[in-house]
Amino acid sequence: MTTASAHPQTALSPATVKLVARMLAPLMDCGTISNGEYGTIVTALKSLGKNPSREPPLKLISPQEAAELLGISYSQFRTLENEGLFPFVRKMVGNKTVRYRNVDIYRYMMSDDSGKEVMSK
Repeated sequence: MTTASAHPQTALSPATVKLVARMLAPLMDCGTISNGEYGTIVTALKSLGKNPSREPPLKLISPQEAAELLGISYSQFRTLENEGLFPFVRKMVGNKTVRYRNVDIYRYMMSDDSGKEVMSK
C-alpha cells in the first residue's frame, strides 16, 4: 500500500474537471457509461478539485448498483459474494434491505490482483 506522502495529491483545476467531463460526454451519449456513472464521476472529480485528499462522498448503494459499478451482472455479483470473493461487507438497512458502501466498492476496484490498494486511501 502506498502512503499519501509517497504520492502527494494536488487539487484538480476546474478546467481539468470540465475537460474530463467533456471527454466522457460522448461515452455517455453512446451508452458506454450510464448517466448515473457520468454524474458520479463528475461529482467525484469536482470533489477532488475542492479537497484532493477526500474520498468520494459516502453513499449506500444496492447490490444491483454495486454490480453495475463492477461491470458485472447482478447474478454474477451474488455468486461471487456468496463465494466470499469480495472484501466489502453487507450493511443491513432494516430487516431485509442490503446495501454496500460505495467507497468500499471503489477501493476494491482500485486494488491490484493481490487485494492491496494501488492508490492511497
